[in-house]
Amino acid sequence: MRQWPVRGLVMGQAASAFGGGVFLSFLPLYLNRSAGPAAVALVYAILPVAAVTATFLAGIAIDRGYVRPVIAVGTLAQLAGTLVTAETTGPLLPVGAALMGAGGSCLYAAFNILLAGSEGGGEQSHRFALSNLGV
Repeated sequence: MRQWPVRGLVMGQAASAFGGGVFLSFLPLYLNRSAGPAAVALVYAILPVAAVTATFLAGIAIDRGYVRPVIAVGTLAQLAGTLVTAETTGPLLPVGAALMGAGGSCLYAAFNILLAGSEGGGEQSHRFALSNLGV
């Protein structure tokens, strides 16, 4: 496996954590105002189911050596899910929630695999701790 630049990986993980933290914290407020409390419950019920399903499928792809395509697909899925969720209050809302959950879980798994393959010996456990804290 090719050695990846660690600083870029940690920065990517930090940007992903920041974006998810900003967006997901305001999502229930936005949905409650625009679509009602039932929409909030629907989105927060679909997100974890999609994340678990996508993590399983992404894990299979990552095990076969497709880390970069998983990152690309995860990024596009999360972007599309965010845009769909922000722009609709109708029947596409569950699709947006599923895309957000699936994309985020794919990115998390793929970034951690790339960190595991990076060089650095003793600093590896420190990077994993920072990665899992979202820093």
